[in-house]
Amino acid sequence: MKLANQLLSLVVPVVAAIGLLNSPAMLWSQTGGNSGEIVGQVLDSSSASISGAKVTVRNKATNFTRGATTDSAGRYAVSLLPLGPYEVTAKAAGFNLSAQEAAVGLGDSVTADFKLSVGASREAVEVKAELSAPDPTLALSKSVLTDLQIHDLPSNGRRLQNLIWDIPGGQLEPE
Repeated sequence: MKLANQLLSLVVPVVAAIGLLNSPAMLWSQTGGNSGEIVGQVLDSSSASISGAKVTVRNKATNFTRGATTDSAGRYAVSLLPLGPYEVTAKAAGFNLSAQEAAVGLGDSVTADFKLSVGASREAVEVKAELSAPDPTLALSKSVLTDLQIHDLPSNGRRLQNLIWDIPGGQLEPE
């Protein structure tokens, strides 16, 4: 009987520990319990969904940034966000950028919907450059090599003339 009580005293804590591991609180902490999410929808001014809009969330305290792209219904979700204050921006081609603030708390699912207004999509980039012919007199450079440096350079036959002809613009000066 004493042995049975000892076994029971060992088995009960093990079973209780297994039960705690499978509890909702434990499962929540394993799946991002110290985070939250920001979800929403991006629409145009006539309440039509905008597919392919880029949504960016930036933690204002740490500059942590994560993004998402809207689906065909204009919906997005950015999950597993660290807790804190966020700036949420949405942009799409042909529409003005829109921004709003959101605060993510423990386990929160914060909604940030956007209604984008049509923007000017005319942008022009003008590049001007003037090309001038290089002045060959400015590109002169001279190098002086010692006998030892010449001897150690790989050159067919160890002839100085062969080394000079391998150098771009190399010339022999008359002696």
